[in-house]
Amino acid sequence: MTLAGDATGATTGTLSAGTISAGNYYKAYATAISGLNYVYTATSLTSVNIGDNYNIVLTSGDYDTGHSNMSILANDGNIEINQNAGKFTFGNTVDVVANSVVIGDYYLSTNNSYDASTYIFSQGVSSAAMAYGSNVTMDLSGSVLLNGANNSMTFGNALVLNAVTMSMGAGVVTTAPVNDYFSAGLNTTITLQSGFTDTLSNGIFALQGSSILSVANGDVNFAGANVGAANSNWFQMADSNSLIVDNGSVLLNGTGQTMVFGANGTVQAATDLVMNGTKQTFSMGDNAHLSLVAGNISVTNTSQIMSFGALASVNATSLVLTGTTQSVVLGSSASVSLTGGVNMSGTGETFAVGNGGSVAIAGTGNSFVLAGTGQIVSVGNDANFSMAGTYNVSAAAGGTLSTIIGSNTNVSVGGDFDLATSANYSQGAGGSFNVANNVSIVGNAPTLSFGSNINYNVGAGWNISGVSDKIVLGAGATGTLGNITFAATARDGGFDTGIAGSVDASGNATSTLEMGNVILTSNNSLTLGGQISGGNVIMNASNTLTISGTGGHIHLTGIAGVGTNTLISAAAGNNVSIGINGIQLSAATTSLTYGGSGTLAVNGNILIANTAEAATLNIGANTNFEVSTANMNAVATSITFGSNASFSVAGWSFAANQNSVVIGAGASGGLGAINFGAAISGGVFDTGNAATPTEGSTATLTITSATVNNNNILNMGDYTFANTVTLSDSGVLNVSSGADVTIQNLSLDNSEGTVTVNVSTGATLTINSLQTTATATSMPVINVNGGEVIIAGQAITARSSMSYHTVNFDSTQANGIYAYAGNIVDESGRLTINNFALSHKLVFAAQDGYLDETRYITSYADGVLTVSYVNATTGKTEQLAQFNYTPAVEGEVPNVLITTDGASPTGYDLVITKCFLTGTHLLTPEGEVTVENLKAGDHVVTLENGQQVSKEIVWAGTMDVNVNHYENKGPLYPVRIKAHAFGLNQPCRDLLVTPEHTIFVDGGLIPARMLVNGRSIIVDTTI
Repeated sequence: MTLAGDATGATTGTLSAGTISAGNYYKAYATAISGLNYVYTATSLTSVNIGDNYNIVLTSGDYDTGHSNMSILANDGNIEINQNAGKFTFGNTVDVVANSVVIGDYYLSTNNSYDASTYIFSQGVSSAAMAYGSNVTMDLSGSVLLNGANNSMTFGNALVLNAVTMSMGAGVVTTAPVNDYFSAGLNTTITLQSGFTDTLSNGIFALQGSSILSVANGDVNFAGANVGAANSNWFQMADSNSLIVDNGSVLLNGTGQTMVFGANGTVQAATDLVMNGTKQTFSMGDNAHLSLVAGNISVTNTSQIMSFGALASVNATSLVLTGTTQSVVLGSSASVSLTGGVNMSGTGETFAVGNGGSVAIAGTGNSFVLAGTGQIVSVGNDANFSMAGTYNVSAAAGGTLSTIIGSNTNVSVGGDFDLATSANYSQGAGGSFNVANNVSIVGNAPTLSFGSNINYNVGAGWNISGVSDKIVLGAGATGTLGNITFAATARDGGFDTGIAGSVDASGNATSTLEMGNVILTSNNSLTLGGQISGGNVIMNASNTLTISGTGGHIHLTGIAGVGTNTLISAAAGNNVSIGINGIQLSAATTSLTYGGSGTLAVNGNILIANTAEAATLNIGANTNFEVSTANMNAVATSITFGSNASFSVAGWSFAANQNSVVIGAGASGGLGAINFGAAISGGVFDTGNAATPTEGSTATLTITSATVNNNNILNMGDYTFANTVTLSDSGVLNVSSGADVTIQNLSLDNSEGTVTVNVSTGATLTINSLQTTATATSMPVINVNGGEVIIAGQAITARSSMSYHTVNFDSTQANGIYAYAGNIVDESGRLTINNFALSHKLVFAAQDGYLDETRYITSYADGVLTVSYVNATTGKTEQLAQFNYTPAVEGEVPNVLITTDGASPTGYDLVITKCFLTGTHLLTPEGEVTVENLKAGDHVVTLENGQQVSKEIVWAGTMDVNVNHYENKGPLYPVRIKAHAFGLNQPCRDLLVTPEHTIFVDGGLIPARMLVNGRSIIVDTTI
């Protein structure tokens, strides 16, 4: 049948009819005998062609089947193709008003009276086609039906279609419809009142760009209960198209279904978008928009793919993924906004948002849940990933979960951030990580890894309770971490801040990372670096605190090592500051190591508790060490410093046995007070040799006070000064070899046991004030082992103020010096000198009235060293002092140096006891005898009142003098009185005497040095 133009060539026209049918038009009747369908067939044209600009109005009519048990069939008023290969062709600008447009089967049947047979009022149709031109308008009171096999219904541009429903594949129960095709061109508008259903296999529904499919009520449903499962259908809407479902859902059920929207498209539904099948695809292009007003996105079953292009947006209540290998992927700068949350509970699922994207979840509670196996959440660079509630990741048994966040992305979690067993989280450099409450790591081996320069804001803190849980922050971290707590169940875990914060060109901090308190349990570790400000760090058994990198500034309120085998270490070049809670080590074999080359400042105390036996602190070289008080209350603890440390310390307290503090060479600053407790022993404090002082200074390391007792030891090294040192109860002070040490006030209390001062070879101990307490049986001991002791600035009065003490010289060490700068007036024997060798020296200051060095006389007899002075006016000899004295070699008498105020020990004028040189002959009753062969008890001839008389020698001694040991050598050389200097045979041979040896001339005694004339009496510098 062809409806063409009139005689003038016009193609317009009006067609009014009941039904237009290409193929069979039929009614069906049934009999009660067989229950079979009987088809009345009326042959019609196999093709219908209608030209342009037709107005087609098809009126419907009711046809009675003739049987009361049959339903009334209203099937006219339709455009139908009921014949295989039937064709309808319409021109452009055709208006159609009809009931339905049908290709294939159109039926309505029910048989409730005879049997269960369904009465079919049509038959399968294949290879039929209905083609419309552009600008077609169809107002249907019924449906658009497309079923059968290889059938097509096509429209040109600007289709306007209004119908009740649209069904592709519905109506066939005997065979599955396949390969049917519906398409419409640009600017199409399809409005359906009661839903869209596609139950085809390999069917296609396609709308070109700028088109709209609107469903007022009901769903857009790829599904159906007819013969064969719906599968492999293709629903395509090109660019700028819209799918609007006002009161229903979008449902994809089956296998291989595909729904594709081009760029700038919109999908809007009142309720849900559901993908429940196998290998189905829902795809929207760039700048597309999916909006579910009050519904969820549900992706279930197997291998479903949902994808969105760049700049796309998704708005829904929730996103639910369950099943196997599902994926939801959004392109760059895309956004997801959910009022509920995300729940992923299947296997191999993926949720991914590209660079510049945004995920915003408003729902509280568990906003984002990963609870399956092999799941991945991926958010690209420069993105935002935020939720009002909790991010909850808990892998199923044996599974792994991964969250991958790109660089410069901001993560914000309004509740908790929970990771469980085998859940991994990684975030690239830059951006932020914000969690309002806690970051909780549970189970075994979850890992959090962060890139550099991330800003953190964790409200409550981090709770780690599993095994081998790891948190690693990248360099340059800033912000606030909150508290970090490893639970009792946690072990082998770690938290690493990386090298946090930043510094300027001068090394000053420009940004920091703040954290709260940290609690470490068994076998866990905390690694800090960079610019950090934190609270207390509490460490239980076998934990490790490490400060890594260099140039860091670490401030902690306190460190408490309360577990055994706790290790605290800081790499060299970091500055570590501990607040008012200080450092507390409370368990055995705990250690703290600071690498040096920075500052370790403790505003509070260092406390090694009585339970921390064998705890150690090792402080590296070049450390600036600042602390209030270091308290060592446990046995066998030690604090060791490397070289060149500087100190600002209020005090040191030794409250247990065998504690030690050892300071490396080159130290400086203030050590504060050193106090050895009354009941402890075996302790050692060793200052080492301090740094060389600047010009005009004598010391660089100072001790405010030191109390040393009970066999404890204070070792003082070079350039060390102590204001007050008190030795009691067998306390020991050692001055190391070559050291220059000054003690302002030294108190030696022997009442509870002998106290000892040991001055090693080449050392100088200067004591500005000495006080001693002796007993009837013992006195404090100063052992001069080749060194020098100077008691300076203290006046000595006879029998009263000189402190009782003993000076022991080491006879195996030469050049020992004991210098008492106070006035040498003491006859009480309060000073005892033992083991004095002729290479040693005793040095005293001369007092007013006793300033002539030439008038001093020293003598020794019966264990007493006597110092006397010859009064220049009276000529009488005055005894100034007597000292208990034991020489190293019996009979040897010391050198006694008499100095004037202000002289240094090495610049003293040496006064040697007046004597003859070896080889000099003295007259005895038995004749002349060389002086070295005389001994105490022998007799010599002396001159008394002009008469020669024999006198017994009460003392004889020898000594060797090496002028090279002294700065002022002149007074040490002997005077040579040549033969006949005073007349013939006066003397008869050259006579060698000491410069102060007096010669009787013209009725008076004149020192030999005053008789030197350069000719007959000379200073002999050749000896």
